Amino acid sequence: MPQLSPGGKYVFGWAMIAGNRVPLPPEACDEYGLVDGALIILLSTSRTSGGFSVSTPELLRGSYLYGIANAAVAHSGRIARYKQHFCLQTWLQGGCVELADSAFRAFGLQGIERLLVIRGSNLAFDMAARGPLVERAATHKSIPCFTLDSPSSRVNDG
Repeated sequence: MPQLSPGGKYVFGWAMIAGNRVPLPPEACDEYGLVDGALIILLSTSRTSGGFSVSTPELLRGSYLYGIANAAVAHSGRIARYKQHFCLQTWLQGGCVELADSAFRAFGLQGIERLLVIRGSNLAFDMAARGPLVERAATHKSIPCFTLDSPSSRVNDG
């Protein structure tokens, strides 16, 4: 797993968006216990990075984010708002998540072709659209790319 700078964040790679589907790296799914058909919770991240965090109700149980998970589950498949966060309950299907246009808007993903998948806390991993880590990763030559047609990684050519 690449590390963007000494002592910095580890990344799983780039998730290449195809239509309304976003692949999740198999390594991230393994580390966070996500299996095909799993109920997952997507939580908006900061405006600086855009994108979303990926977790499950089980991982969030007992954390301060559990209220967000409950809001997402209560809205079953529709974007919900909890305080300053948007959240969505969805399922992992075929190694990817499928997002409606409203989710792309809520998570700030319009016009974005790829997301940087960043190892997070033990609660969630992040799928960032922009910001300093994304800029640094864009210049890093050995970050894998994950696409829908190939669940395994390919090396990014830059």
